[in-house]
Amino acid sequence: MEGVNQLPSQQLFFQAVFERSNEAIVIIDFSDRLVEVNPATCNLFGATKNELIGDLISNWFDFPLDNEITEVQWQQADGNSKTIEYSLVKDLLPNYRILV
Repeated sequence: MEGVNQLPSQQLFFQAVFERSNEAIVIIDFSDRLVEVNPATCNLFGATKNELIGDLISNWFDFPLDNEITEVQWQQADGNSKTIEYSLVKDLLPNYRILV
């Protein structure tokens, strides 16, 4: 199996992973604004990418942001409730965090 460094384009590889993941992935800056979201995030929040980008995470996700895996009851846009797990990766890059 080829290592990621040997793939024709690492950027395309990681973009495909981000875009095609079934898990919601959110990149947040240190002012708590959403910088990037994947389609699974849009589905979970019931919003478009344009509605989410630039907005405060607290307007969409009102749970504590910490490193630990946390399980919560999530109220979906359609009114249904489900249990989700999330965790925050701090210092993904300087000034950015990732919420999965």
